[in-house]
Amino acid sequence: MEKIYIAYSSDMDSEIMNRRAPNSKFLGIAELHDWRLEFRGDGIGFATIEKSKSEIVPVAIWKITPEDEIRLDTHAGFPNFCRKEEIEFHSAQIDSSRGMVYRINSNLNFCVPGIFYFRTLEEIYIEKNFPLEILHSAFHRSCGNRFTLVTLKNQSEMISKFCPDAKFYGHGCCELNCGDCIEVDIWKIDSHDEKILDSKFPNSKKKIVLVESIHLPDNSTMDYLRGLIYLTK
Repeated sequence: MEKIYIAYSSDMDSEIMNRRAPNSKFLGIAELHDWRLEFRGDGIGFATIEKSKSEIVPVAIWKITPEDEIRLDTHAGFPNFCRKEEIEFHSAQIDSSRGMVYRINSNLNFCVPGIFYFRTLEEIYIEKNFPLEILHSAFHRSCGNRFTLVTLKNQSEMISKFCPDAKFYGHGCCELNCGDCIEVDIWKIDSHDEKILDSKFPNSKKKIVLVESIHLPDNSTMDYLRGLIYLTK
């Protein structure tokens, strides 16, 4: 018997779903009301959803066969890593209003997602015109109250001026769109700092990037970290 499947992670992508659930049929886009996106896991974070009043998570809705569901169970790590629930969704495109969703087990903590996994989600959000702030807010929560900001050299003076609570973390190299590696500064900021920076960089695009070859003030080094950068459009 076919089933309605609600996808909020990489399964929103058609090519990925064609590999994981070859008999699946895309039904349309929908929203989960009073839910929010989170990243949880054990060592590395994966997307999940948690109840949260007045928040919204964009999703893709699929019709899947029992064979598809078995394949998705294996990929999702059901039942050890996640559980299945039936919840309500809202869509003007689809007659049904309820479907099956995977949720990471609640005993797992907030955890930062891997950079390539996160980039996949970011590309999906951009392709489907979903609000990127939903994805970025989930990333920030996975980092705790403070998270990593990456700045170009010509932005660092503004960070010191307008975000007095920002903590300088070190220097590193970051590969941007053209493939060239550029030197960047690294900061620790909180959500209040981010709101200030949003107002100071109103025409910029926010993006999560990988920073490598990091040098810290105490002369120690790190291989890499992930952080938020503001890029001029």
